[in-house]
Order: sequence, then C-alpha cells, then structure tokens
Amino acid sequence: MDNEIRNSLLAMGFELYDSYDQSLLYEGLRGHVDLSIFFDGQTFVCSKESYDYYRQLLSDHISGKYRLVQGVKNLEKKYPGDVALNLAYTGSYAIGRLDSLEPRLIELIGRRGDLKIISVNQGYANCSICQVTDGAVITGDPGLSKTLRGRGLEVLEISPGHIGLDGMDYGFIGGASCDLGQERVGFFGDLASHPDGESIRSFIEDHGKEAISLGSGRLRDYGSGIVFW
Repeated sequence: MDNEIRNSLLAMGFELYDSYDQSLLYEGLRGHVDLSIFFDGQTFVCSKESYDYYRQLLSDHISGKYRLVQGVKNLEKKYPGDVALNLAYTGSYAIGRLDSLEPRLIELIGRRGDLKIISVNQGYANCSICQVTDGAVITGDPGLSKTLRGRGLEVLEISPGHIGLDGMDYGFIGGASCDLGQERVGFFGDLASHPDGESIRSFIEDHGKEAISLGSGRLRDYGSGIVFW
C-alpha cells in the first residue's frame, strides 16, 4: 500500500498493521491480506504459514474479543492454490470457490446456520467483489454478477480492468476497496479515475453509505483490508 493511502487512513484515526508477507506468491500478490487471512467480525482464520506472525501481531486483540484459527493448508503459488482464504463475506452471504478453500474456513462458515453459502467458479471471489451491504455488491466479473443476482443479491456490474496491480494486467474492484466501518467504503486511489466511478459512488450512496477516495490517480488493487475495533 502506498504512503498516500496509508497517510489518509492514519489521518482518519486508523492504526495500521502490515499483513503477512506470503513470499511464495507472485510479487504483486504476496502482501495481499485477503490471501493470507479471513475475518468474519469475530474469528480470524489464517494460512498455516502465517499463524505465528498473526498470533504475535494480534496478541492484544485475540486474547479476549477475537479468536485466531490456524489453517491446515499451505498456500501455493499457482492458482487456485493461492485462494484458500479468498472468501467474500457480507454478513449474510459467503461467496467463494468452495473446493479450493481452507478446511478450517469451511468449518467456520458451516457452523453459521443463517449464512447463505454460494459456490462460484471465480477463486478470487473476495478480490472481485466490493461489498457494500449484506445484500448489495459491486463486481466487474460477468459470471459472478449473473450468479449472485440469481441468488438474490443486488449487483452493480462495472467494466473490468482500469485498476492497477503490480505484475498483472489489471486488478479487481474488491482488492481496490475496503469496508471502513461507520457506513464508509474506501477506495485505494481516486474513484473518479474509473470509468464507472460515478455509478459506483451513486450505488454506494443509494445504500446509505459514503464512498471515500483514499488517494489520487488510478485505483490500485492492494488485496482489500480488514478493519476491526
């Protein structure tokens, strides 16, 4: 994450923690938090190799309020071996490529009887989905859009691309955004740089939230972010 965006988050009062460096992944993905750890608001599930790092990093938080679960799978460089924790979670829906997910994560969501679980072909589900509300999302993936609409979600489908990701042709809207809490959705860069920026902003505002550009220039995919209090 670049310094401009980090400084914006610090100015908003956030304390920042660096995600685990998954050195075995491609250079542009190795620091993406949505590949190394998942959070549902109560429980963190992390990759097997990142457990010691996150246990130390989050020690002040997991001792009481939250729980940290170590996965049993090591991430792999080649897709879909890198998507074990890339599950999109809205609160009401869990969306991911189920046959590639971490078993401990499958166990966690399976215990939620009220959670609607949607299996999709797109392994980078969390990367591809900007979560606005429990039942409203934004994606540039036509296949995801069709599947999610069919399962009752409200979907804004945007143009794919127009988002930077180091070493890749382009990044994804989920990885370029983050739920900041307090009815705010943050974007890593200037939302106006995206050709569908105004539609994205309007969709978010129509759902009672504020869209915040955290930087200038093109949107960048940094693997989203996890906010906890």
